Amino acid sequence: MTSSEVNVGVERLLAPWFRTQLVPSALPRLDGVVAKLLAGAKAADVGCGAGVAIIEMAKAYPRSEFHGYDIAKLPLQRGEENARKAGVKNVHLHDVAVDPLPADASCDFITTFDCLHDMTRPDLVMQAIRRAIKSDGTWLIADVHGMPTFEENLKQNPLAPLMYGFSVICCMSSALSEPGGLGLGTLGFPEPVARRMTAEAGFTRFATKDFDNPINAYYEVRP
Repeated sequence: MTSSEVNVGVERLLAPWFRTQLVPSALPRLDGVVAKLLAGAKAADVGCGAGVAIIEMAKAYPRSEFHGYDIAKLPLQRGEENARKAGVKNVHLHDVAVDPLPADASCDFITTFDCLHDMTRPDLVMQAIRRAIKSDGTWLIADVHGMPTFEENLKQNPLAPLMYGFSVICCMSSALSEPGGLGLGTLGFPEPVARRMTAEAGFTRFATKDFDNPINAYYEVRP
């Protein structure tokens, strides 16, 4: 399988939830986020891929600006194409290598969807998110739901064999693709790890959200 096929496959895997659940079901259950987006806010999706999530939000909240950040050029190209097809003018995509997340505490709302466990240094990304977000901002994390230990996953998570397979084939390879990578992998970011790492990055509020997704866990994190 080529890298382009992997990127398209991930887009197809995640897109249905973005298109059917993110705007009508998930965002209204976050404290104050919808009101800000309706009025006009600055939002960022870190690890935006092909931009499906921010395009859906941009269509729903035309007064707000949505910025997508990624390191992969092919998904960013697909994101530009998807934004053109959707006719949205309030979506802006950024290659992190040349245009990183701002460090001026200007973002009202930040999202990371199913990407932190893939990153080589999610700790540094979390620190960058903390610098980018306003003091009253909200960070929505979506990541794979897993147990804290291998044994617990085998006993309690019926999807564990599949997820560990994904991890070996794809996620762990990404998370260890650079020297010093933390190597979290598909099931390496359970709630206790998420709580610890966000606190170490300077966030003080952490709440779990149940959005009726059997694969993902969702966390509402605030400074």
